[in-house]
Amino acid sequence: MQTLTTMKSLTVTGPGVAEFLEAERPPVGPRDVAVKIKACGICGSDVFYVQRGGIPPRDSHTPLGHEPAGEIIEVGAEVTGAAVGDHVVINPMANRDGIIGNGGAQGALSDEVVLFDAEAGVHFRVIPDEVPWAVAALNEPMAVAYHGVNRSGADLRSHRRRQEERNQLHVARYAITDWYSSRSRFSRSGTMSPSMISLKCGVLRCASSAA
Repeated sequence: MQTLTTMKSLTVTGPGVAEFLEAERPPVGPRDVAVKIKACGICGSDVFYVQRGGIPPRDSHTPLGHEPAGEIIEVGAEVTGAAVGDHVVINPMANRDGIIGNGGAQGALSDEVVLFDAEAGVHFRVIPDEVPWAVAALNEPMAVAYHGVNRSGADLRSHRRRQEERNQLHVARYAITDWYSSRSRFSRSGTMSPSMISLKCGVLRCASSAA
């Protein structure tokens, strides 16, 4: 594969203005990895950066994109845990030249990104080839949400049990309602018996209190 010396990079150049510029593609050293970007999400913060004309220290010249996924196309001789052709998601916060797409020298809404002093599990993580690029690009926002849950101290197992109990009650409610509806359509009177009224109301009360 031909090595690029320049590449296209979406860059904020002023308030309300973002354009693809020719940017220098950093050389890959013995401890670095080059990734060809295959997909990159657009964050709400990207919209804010465009509106205000960039962010320090790169006002009027802010490369955008921090939710990337891509394919490794070049690996330095000293890098372990990576090979050309690997599909990866990228940690935008770990790069030596600043946070990718958040004030750093590189943005992931570019042809390529170079990860300096790259370590598998720190700067990038290899993912299965069958994961679609658009799904892989959701890794960064998913990590943000997961980090928030971890910091909250929430007990996810208890929450999951409560959710399963609510789901079971709702299933019971709709099953009884559907069963009665089918019976009433073919009954002579179409009225609900006292026993059915009691059973249905009891299930509805249980489902309502659980929800």
